[in-house]
Amino acid sequence: MERDTINFEYWPHDKNEDSTPTRLSFDVKEGLHCAALHKMCKAFALALGYTPQTVERYFGEDSDDDWM
Repeated sequence: MERDTINFEYWPHDKNEDSTPTRLSFDVKEGLHCAALHKMCKAFALALGYTPQTVERYFGEDSDDDWM
């Protein structure tokens, strides 16, 4: 089975010594389901430091669809 890689990156505009890029990568099956992409977006928002409550409010709940 073929695998793809989804990459999320954030490069801070401020280039001081404390500002480093945030990178998150997922290896996924070919034919990515939208529910999986939704979960990855939420994970990246959490990695950027947003609170779980904020992420749930703006991204909504995860789908219970059988997509795995």
